[in-house]
Amino acid sequence: MPTDQVQRIPMDAKKIIAKRCAMELRKNTSVNLGIGVPEGVAAIALEEGIHDWMTMTVEAGAWEEYRRRALDWEPQ
Repeated sequence: MPTDQVQRIPMDAKKIIAKRCAMELRKNTSVNLGIGVPEGVAAIALEEGIHDWMTMTVEAGAWEEYRRRALDWEPQ
């Protein structure tokens, strides 16, 4: 989706938290975001025009890795 078509998130507690987190973002870094409130950090970075300062990734966390391993498991 083109960045100019992304809708701004409404002002609420989650956005305030995301804005505070986004204040910690620095140029030329890699940022590993989670799911939930951290998704707002990426949205704020886009709103503030700093989304291209860094590489952002999303990780589902340890539970996703555990689930993937369980699905890939084959008895020896």
